[in-house]
Amino acid sequence: MKIGVIYFSKTGNTKAIAESMAKGLNLEATPLSAFAAFDEAYDMIFLGGAFYFGALNKELVAFIGRLDKEKIKNICVFSTNNSAKDACKELKSQVEQKGIHVIDEHFHADGHFLGMKKGHPNEEEKEQAAQFAQNVISLYFPPEPPKTEEGKTSEEKKDEKADSSPLTSAFI
Repeated sequence: MKIGVIYFSKTGNTKAIAESMAKGLNLEATPLSAFAAFDEAYDMIFLGGAFYFGALNKELVAFIGRLDKEKIKNICVFSTNNSAKDACKELKSQVEQKGIHVIDEHFHADGHFLGMKKGHPNEEEKEQAAQFAQNVISLYFPPEPPKTEEGKTSEEKKDEKADSSPLTSAFI
């Protein structure tokens, strides 16, 4: 399973949330400026950004324009803001226009800017971001049940026993 955390951040707010998500997933967060290309397919990308003076940054919009639906199965958006306006809805809309599935779950945290909302994102929000990313991966990619010595799950073994039971075959 291939997962990525990619973000655009001018003030460091979205970067802090991206790094927390990545840390929760044992990954490295990648800024847009360092992301070269999608050389391989991704099962999930966490994509973060924010509004700057009421709109998504041009670099972020251009990046979304280069996304390849053949290489990305799912995107989960996240954002930071110091206003009531959340960029997640716009991020989701832009990505969906590319024909890429955007999951319903998203993450938003407050961010500081020009002296407003100082101290954000705070440690609690960073921890929530890490937990959110872990929960998304668990929800969309649940771990496979452990295999027995024969290479089968306990459910597969139960099914085999039921199929070979004289009572089961008598009623078929």
